Amino acid sequence: MDVIQIATDPASGNAGSASASALSPMLSGLVYKVVLRYQGAPPATTNVKLSDGNDPANEAIVNVSGNSDLVLYPRRAMTNNSGSNLTFNGTQVVPTPYPLHGNLKLSLSLTNPGVSVSATVYLLRG
Repeated sequence: MDVIQIATDPASGNAGSASASALSPMLSGLVYKVVLRYQGAPPATTNVKLSDGNDPANEAIVNVSGNSDLVLYPRRAMTNNSGSNLTFNGTQVVPTPYPLHGNLKLSLSLTNPGVSVSATVYLLRG
């Protein structure tokens, strides 16, 4: 398991609409765990998005609003060849970690100037 840390620079812009972003080095594996830590005084409207920069669908691995530090274990529904969710019993989806092959993109938006966020990502290497 690899542990990767990325952090945005302090956000710039107007109060409530400031933004910032950061890119990780090229990575490959499965995202197991994400720890988000805020610095500064983020408003409750603050949005953080973590995604694979090479994902053509730009699917969010993490997409949260708020201003509290978080520990997340992001999962998506496993699908079959026709795109339908696989389930254990017809209702409970089978979860799977997000695959990653590229740069992690960490985005901070709808926040105040000077706020930053760091993400510690636990990555299962293939």
